[in-house]
Amino acid sequence: MFKNSLYQILGNVISAVMNLLIIIFTARILGAEGRGEITYLITCIGLLQVFTAIVGNSVMVFMLTKYQQKEILISSFLWTLFIAVIALPFVFFITKLSITNLLYFVLLGIIQTGFNNLTALYSYQLKFRLLTILKIIQPLILLILIFAMSTFEILNTNIYWQLLIISFLPHFGFLLFETFRKNQKITFHSLMVITKHFLKLGGLNQLNNLMQFASYRFAVLIIMRMLSVKDVGIFGLWLTVTDSIWLIPVGLANVNMAYATKSNYSVKSILKYILASLAVSLSLIITILLIPNDFFVWLLGKDFTALKSLILISSPVICLFTINIIIANFFSAKGLIKYNTISSGLGFISITSITALLTAQFGLKGAVMSNCISYFISIVVTLILFYRNSSQFNSNSIPIN
Repeated sequence: MFKNSLYQILGNVISAVMNLLIIIFTARILGAEGRGEITYLITCIGLLQVFTAIVGNSVMVFMLTKYQQKEILISSFLWTLFIAVIALPFVFFITKLSITNLLYFVLLGIIQTGFNNLTALYSYQLKFRLLTILKIIQPLILLILIFAMSTFEILNTNIYWQLLIISFLPHFGFLLFETFRKNQKITFHSLMVITKHFLKLGGLNQLNNLMQFASYRFAVLIIMRMLSVKDVGIFGLWLTVTDSIWLIPVGLANVNMAYATKSNYSVKSILKYILASLAVSLSLIITILLIPNDFFVWLLGKDFTALKSLILISSPVICLFTINIIIANFFSAKGLIKYNTISSGLGFISITSITALLTAQFGLKGAVMSNCISYFISIVVTLILFYRNSSQFNSNSIPIN
């Protein structure tokens, strides 16, 4: 278990460093407005993934204990195509995306869902060394391509999306290999049975993820309407920093989730993962806060002067939220999706109620404050649910509700 955790930490650290370099390049070249366009499209793609991942994603770890690998991956792919086609006209009329960005919206939504499925598959199979390599390859390819384009001074948001698609091609090849490498017979009936089971379990999980998505990204839509694209870019960079801080905890959560499906798992292991995650997050936050603000401005550009102050006011909750990450993944592994839904639901109610008010009153700081309040509510609810139901967690066959 320690070795696999080490692989996850190593992969996430290297990936985080490369993603940081990508952010620096794009922020300096595209500015806050360019980063705002990127954040807006990523938010739309994230909303699509909430629905495509109903058949796939984290629920796959549980489903792989019940069904064949090939039929699960094919069911997920067909469902993703179906959702992407249905979503396209809605996104066209509701959002401000151009026709070109709509194409990227569909392609990246399908690709990212496939990548998440591959991650879930290798986590279940305990192939953390291979998973670590794959996590490093994608940002490495993207970083090299961005550096090449910036050298010739031809980088823009359109080219950025094309480079991002290219960087995922190796993962798409691995996904095809894993889908068809075993000679497993599948039928239309078996695909329908799996899809129905996914919809029963995954539907509840994605209701949770939809509300969790709102907790993370709802403020982007409010900022776009009440402030400016430039402010979306600054807020998006704050989200990127928080995601980077959570990279190692997410890796640890994936390892714990994989082991939680095994019959010899001890629930006491969660405490070790929580403490490790808190220590890593706290160390990263302290390091970031010790860096002078002038360095951030020099590194990213004058558009991002307010970034450090946003990190400062949100740092306690960013650190504590790693608890929620570990326990929520554990709930998914045990098929207890309803607990995650309750936690995210209360966070969702909070952020949709207060974001517009706080943003109007305090600007970007108000948007960050609304996110932090939502995160904190989810943390408290998750901890209450975990401790109130801890007696049943040593069982590997918890009934699905």
